[in-house]
Amino acid sequence: MLHDILSLTPNVVHLSIWSLSVYKNLEPIQKPPVSLPHLRRLDLFGGSFASTMVELKLLSPSTLAQVTSLEWLDDRSPNTSVRPLLMGPALRKLHYKSYNSDRDMVAELASCTALEEFTCNVYHQELGGLLGTLANTIRTIILHDAAHSAYDLLGDLSQRPTALATVKLELGPVFPPQPMFSDEAE
Repeated sequence: MLHDILSLTPNVVHLSIWSLSVYKNLEPIQKPPVSLPHLRRLDLFGGSFASTMVELKLLSPSTLAQVTSLEWLDDRSPNTSVRPLLMGPALRKLHYKSYNSDRDMVAELASCTALEEFTCNVYHQELGGLLGTLANTIRTIILHDAAHSAYDLLGDLSQRPTALATVKLELGPVFPPQPMFSDEAE
């Protein structure tokens, strides 16, 4: 049904695919990928459905290649095979959020040669070298929930050129480990 709707609306400039559910074992799309020649902003929110639609070739490669702004909230559903399809030389703004810990984005970010703004919800990601991969065109870096990666971030930021106009680090609270059981009576 999504394929049919997009086929009837070829002038779409901003597309949001949203799902709060996790879909597994989706059948491959039997129709040719949709071309949206005016699409510039793509939002993929929640579950695995949104990024799976990209992987199953809902949108044509030329449509994906022209996207300049990508907001991708990938809730608990790692789908790293989609990243190379979405992150390329046309991308100028990337907002990426994931609750998973081992998301190595270095290779994909290296291909984003026009990137101007990078926002990432870090959580517990390993960030060593990640910011050093960003293109020299980058002007704004915004990192949320970065407390556990603060030392990696300092090392990465020291490698950045001085062209940065905005850097926002939201370190967030660092909670000490809590005992599973308390000796105090309730």
